[in-house]
Amino acid sequence: MSCSRWSFHWSFWGAAARPSPGGVCPCEGDVNANGVVDGEDLGDLLAVWGECSDCLNCAGDLSGDCHVDGNDLGILLAQWGACPLLPPNNDACANATVVTGFTGSANPFCTYGANTDGPAIPAGCSAPSISNIFSDVWFRVVAPITGTLQFGACADFNVRMAVYDEGIFGACACPSGIFPAALLGCSTTDSFVTCGQGTALLVPVEAGRCYTVRLGGATGQQGTGNREPAISTSTSTRPPASSPPPTR
Repeated sequence: MSCSRWSFHWSFWGAAARPSPGGVCPCEGDVNANGVVDGEDLGDLLAVWGECSDCLNCAGDLSGDCHVDGNDLGILLAQWGACPLLPPNNDACANATVVTGFTGSANPFCTYGANTDGPAIPAGCSAPSISNIFSDVWFRVVAPITGTLQFGACADFNVRMAVYDEGIFGACACPSGIFPAALLGCSTTDSFVTCGQGTALLVPVEAGRCYTVRLGGATGQQGTGNREPAISTSTSTRPPASSPPPTR
């Protein structure tokens, strides 16, 4: 396939992919996504009191009404203490987060509480070879141009990734069932200049075609991190030049 000369980044927090209230892990009052609702979250909420400047990315807006006010304070105080270990919204491939925004920023993800619903990884897919991706979360991308999907993630755990093609009927598909989506590539944890540990993968893509991204870890590994995909003609493999992953 021919590669486009255009190059740009997109955000996972587009209009159809608003983050869960309270941060990346599913705990409404946990504004800073560190696994506990405490004074730090209260301070973060009070610091952005009033109308949100960006309704799609306003961590203190726990009620989702584009305002940080008494309603949000009530939600936070009601959940004071350690967060329950609930699975992320995109825990299952069928509930993959659909990527529609193209704003160019690194975005956090969370695998705490996630189950493993993806299939085993065939030997030789990555170097070193991996057998599976555990506690996986899912994302779905329709390529806007023909080129290379460069997906990188920095994480605070042993992170792994796989990308799957669309189904045989020309639609988004999961790697399971009677007609499973084909595996296009996978990657395991490595060290990079931009972050202590992360993973990165390059996959040729075709405009209008749907790709499913699976992100998880080694056995028993869960955590948080930042991810950033890009369409480009680059041949380098790197994670995003982003801030370190959030600490839980």
